[in-house]
Amino acid sequence: MSQISCQPPLSFQKQCNKDKSTLIFLLKQTDG
Repeated sequence: MSQISCQPPLSFQKQCNKDKSTLIFLLKQTDG
């Protein structure tokens, strides 16, 4: 699995942060 790295533009950053939060949430769901 490739690393998730977020770079500007800022218009993309909000979506990226949302995706990362969702991914972390899914990982936590799977983990426990």
